[in-house]
Amino acid sequence: MALTHNSKVSDHEPQWGDWIKANRKHLPANAFAIGNPQKRSSLRYPHHWIKNGKDTDGDGVWDKGDMYLHVGGLQAAWKYAMGAMSGKEAPQEVIDHLKRHFKAIGIEKEEDFLKPYVEILKTEDEHKVVKGVVYAAGYVDTDGETMTPEDVRKMAWDFLANRKEKNIDIQHDWKESGCIVVESYFLEKSDGTFPDNSWIIAVKCTDEIWEKVKKGELNGFSFGGYAEKYPKKVLVEVAKTIVGETEGNLNKDIIPEHQHNYVVYVDKDGKTIKGITDTVFDHYHVIKHGTATETELEHNHRIDLTEIME
Repeated sequence: MALTHNSKVSDHEPQWGDWIKANRKHLPANAFAIGNPQKRSSLRYPHHWIKNGKDTDGDGVWDKGDMYLHVGGLQAAWKYAMGAMSGKEAPQEVIDHLKRHFKAIGIEKEEDFLKPYVEILKTEDEHKVVKGVVYAAGYVDTDGETMTPEDVRKMAWDFLANRKEKNIDIQHDWKESGCIVVESYFLEKSDGTFPDNSWIIAVKCTDEIWEKVKKGELNGFSFGGYAEKYPKKVLVEVAKTIVGETEGNLNKDIIPEHQHNYVVYVDKDGKTIKGITDTVFDHYHVIKHGTATETELEHNHRIDLTEIME
């Protein structure tokens, strides 16, 4: 099967970080948002993955398999395109390209681009069952708030314990829709489709609601309720932030010479907590020690935190 650029999403996409690290070198040019196919180092903003990829002509790049849009990869590409690491926005053609993909999967507003993607699965036509995330811990919701994993777990468990399987309304109209929850569980570790620490439900729809799902008029779940808010004083220990620039890479045969800007967080004793560089040539480096970055694309960079901290 030819690898055609598309916006098709798989129900079971792999974890993006691990997959792209292992397979980026095999991706064809049309899996990226920009770059010269004849110059691999110029290919940037990958957002597709390939299932059962095969290289039939021996050049190391897959030319057979099933290409899918990777939602996690699309969200990562959007972060980088907005300057999350470099502080500079990507060219407009990149931004427009990524926006078209978001629109194709039913996400119209930019403020929703980085929210947990909740595609209602439409594969169980016979049973008219849809499945998705109600709430994922750690993600900021539309009220600008979030919940802990413990709170999300309790909410998921209490929903069933209190026999609320029929409490499914439409667009928060507080009226029972006739739909019923047939699965409800707390997912501690991501299964490749849904994020860590999320409440997942499957709902059997009425004929009327199922038609709206198929037409794309209903695309996800949202829970409704009441909350009592109160102020609370907390003690927060803030890590020291160090900003700098790496040295150039030594093995220039692998990738052209370049440097990265980086941010490193250290504790009160000066020990490195974590760090990360910006994205250059479509890659970045994690920093775990104060002397060099971790290896990525077969190279790393020296850094020196001692001079900055003195």
